[in-house]
Amino acid sequence: MKRFSLLRLAAAALAASLLIVPLRASGQCMSTCGFCQQPQAPPLLAPTPSPRAGIVLPSHGTVNALVLFIDFEDEPEDINNVNWPRGSGPVGIGPAFKGLFIDQTPAQQSGRKFNITTFYRDMSFGQLTIIGYPVYKRARRTKAAYEADSTTLSNVPYWATRDVLTSLTAQDVGGWAQYDSITTNGLYSQSAGPDGAIDLVIVCYRGFFQAKYGWIGEGFASLGQSGTGGDYFIANGALKVRAGYYGSGVTWQHGINYPDCSVPFHEVGHNLLGSSERYNDDNGGLWSVMGQRAVNVSYCMNAYEREQLGWITFHEAADGLETDIPDFATTGIAYRMAYPGAEGTLEYYFENHQRLPSPYIKVAEDGIFSYDIVDRLNLPSGGVPGQKGLYIVENDAPSLRVVCADGRWNWEAAGSQPNPFNPTVTAIVFRQSTIDRVLGKTDRRVERGTYLNTPYEQFIWVWRDEATGLPTWLPTNGKQNGDGNDAWKPDGNNIFSPWSNPAARLTYNPNLTLGSAQVIRENTDGSVRVKFFTTNLDSIPPSQPQGFSATTMGGYNGATLPELSWIGNIEPAVTDGGLVEMWRQVQLYGEQAGEWELIATLPISTTSFIDESVTDARLTGGGNAVRYRMRVLDSNRRASTDLALLWW
Repeated sequence: MKRFSLLRLAAAALAASLLIVPLRASGQCMSTCGFCQQPQAPPLLAPTPSPRAGIVLPSHGTVNALVLFIDFEDEPEDINNVNWPRGSGPVGIGPAFKGLFIDQTPAQQSGRKFNITTFYRDMSFGQLTIIGYPVYKRARRTKAAYEADSTTLSNVPYWATRDVLTSLTAQDVGGWAQYDSITTNGLYSQSAGPDGAIDLVIVCYRGFFQAKYGWIGEGFASLGQSGTGGDYFIANGALKVRAGYYGSGVTWQHGINYPDCSVPFHEVGHNLLGSSERYNDDNGGLWSVMGQRAVNVSYCMNAYEREQLGWITFHEAADGLETDIPDFATTGIAYRMAYPGAEGTLEYYFENHQRLPSPYIKVAEDGIFSYDIVDRLNLPSGGVPGQKGLYIVENDAPSLRVVCADGRWNWEAAGSQPNPFNPTVTAIVFRQSTIDRVLGKTDRRVERGTYLNTPYEQFIWVWRDEATGLPTWLPTNGKQNGDGNDAWKPDGNNIFSPWSNPAARLTYNPNLTLGSAQVIRENTDGSVRVKFFTTNLDSIPPSQPQGFSATTMGGYNGATLPELSWIGNIEPAVTDGGLVEMWRQVQLYGEQAGEWELIATLPISTTSFIDESVTDARLTGGGNAVRYRMRVLDSNRRASTDLALLWW
């Protein structure tokens, strides 16, 4: 490391005196379910999508579901729950039903946020309407009776659902014909008309099946545990119920959790998008209806999911294209940068999230009239959801993940700490270690390792503040749900290239180069101006420097001096003739801040600088401040965005 000073660094050592207990056993699943002449910019309207079918349900048109609410006479859980007291249907079920969970007709348009009809109308931009007829029934046998019967014990959900369905009459359900209007010709192929099988049953159980039945999560995309159980007939033999996967229905446990509808939204999603969720523990914090296998930030469907169902068509990122990208959630406009010949499997998506009110939501119990939550920095403890802006999603089959603007790093365990929100759980205290532009992990991904001979597997809930050595908690379920630093900003990390951090290199295919992008500005209408580079990658400015930090060292006659350090850029146009500029601003107590002054122009190989002209004598009296900012210039003198810090 080359330094511009003869003084020696006297860095203060930080220590953590913390012990380690794993948050959960390594490997344990967290599932709650079983990308000269500039090309012409495309118009700012979502292109007309080509109709694409769901796997067993059409992705366009109307689907009429039978919605079945079931409880047990001996249900032990929260028997007086206000949403669903034991022994009666959920609030609103029956003649007084007003569309709490699902609308009964397309014309109803209740606009309730926690409602299957509203959710899928919003996600599809009105192209798919799922309605339903709600029926409440007590299970035909007690839970204890099903448990005592060796025939039914291994699959209580299947048998309890089957017993109720086979007992229903045409009068109970408002007539059977309305539930068979779709013919399934095969996977991803449907046509209008009956085929003798019920189209969709959404089963909502009041309580939770205990672990003795095996791990079944809070829902499954079938009418029996983990897709098991044979088909059978209802309606006096007129309608077949396909009980397994890709069948006639889905199951949700814990209906008393309403208005939390993430599970039923997700399970219905299986009958549209299939069983492959394309998510795992390394993909936390992605907005997704199918992201239940990891800790997802919201069930707002991402560009990949919406395109797969024909609800949007991607705008393609062309070399030199400079365009304004509007809000994704309300327009469906997303840009794709794909590896040639590998569209759909190796690509980046550029989505602008502004949390605009949804035109489909009229009633929002949580006060947020949008499903578009991609950063929960200020939730659920109050305030509004976190950062707005341009987000990048990586599709590197078989997984999708958020490419966070605050970089990829190697993380290490720096100790452990009791969780103040759950004292029975001990959490790893992480620290950001070394930069790893390609193979490192963003802070939305799960970390695995061993500390004090104990394996751990945990998202980053708590990390060490390097300035104080103390643990810092993010109360809204950790950094996987966003920390306010993940959007790409014109005045922050605005360059996404093969040399930036994070690098535009795929996690599983790091040798493939798809292109680069530059965030130029955020417009007053909420759109974001972006320029794409897919061929001439070296024509993009340098990326923002990384790891800008300051330590204090002793100088002559007891002076205290700041030593600034950073991680060098690696762009070819930077390493071959680039420069580093260091700027300083001084503000004395009670006075206005001074002008920014250029205090040093350094060779690009420099990664630290000691400012010998600033001493503690200049800062006596308290309340004074010295601020620094730096930037990198390449050999063509194109500049990166500034990176700033307050030393004193």
